[in-house]
Amino acid sequence: PETHARGYERVATWGFMIGAALMLTLDVVLAA
Repeated sequence: PETHARGYERVATWGFMIGAALMLTLDVVLAA
C-alpha cells in the first residue's frame, strides 16, 4: 500500500506541475 501511495502521489505531483505549466502557457498565448 505504501508503495502504491507514494507512486500515486508522485504521479499526482507531476500531473499538477504539467497542468500548471500548460495553463501558464495558454495564458501567455491568449494574452499575446
